[in-house]
Amino acid sequence: DEGGENYFYGWSEFNFYPEEWFSLGVIGTRTRLYDTDSDVLGGVSVGYYHRDLSLMAALMNLGGDGPFLYISASYGF
Repeated sequence: DEGGENYFYGWSEFNFYPEEWFSLGVIGTRTRLYDTDSDVLGGVSVGYYHRDLSLMAALMNLGGDGPFLYISASYGF
């Protein structure tokens, strides 16, 4: 019970849908490993939606050390 495997991870989004098939948004994430400082990142996202298919890309850590791109795809059935 030293807590070495404990962590907290949160992902929050605020999206705007100018069209039914398209979204723009901002994202905030927080990761906190046991007994360490928290790591908070922010980013912007764009999404595309067609029937049961969703595609999303987010550019994270803008202005920080090493920005990165997060891409997701989902299909509902």
